[in-house]
Amino acid sequence: MASANNRRVVSLLNEMLERDRAAMSCLFFNRVPANDELIEHPLVNFWKNSEINTVGILGVLNGILQECELQQISMVIDERYPETIRFFECCDAGMPLATGQKNSNANEFESPIVEE
Repeated sequence: MASANNRRVVSLLNEMLERDRAAMSCLFFNRVPANDELIEHPLVNFWKNSEINTVGILGVLNGILQECELQQISMVIDERYPETIRFFECCDAGMPLATGQKNSNANEFESPIVEE
């Protein structure tokens, strides 16, 4: 069960999302290349995409929440508009944080590839 602090963080993120869904979606979907030093930090969640490790704001935020002994946050994506966040919610350990699935490596996510 989410703590009051977790519920507050999710509430604030959803409030910001309601004010500007496009900006928040862009911010949370944006990923940047990350060097090995950052990737080796025990609290940074990153994605491995081919040969490039990338990190986004959700991976950084969730590392901070973990350090504060709070639940991580996931993004629920709008299926009709896959680049748009519908809302944020608290998630249990091991659950997908966005569209990628958690791997056996604690902080590594595989970039999702949809094959038709």
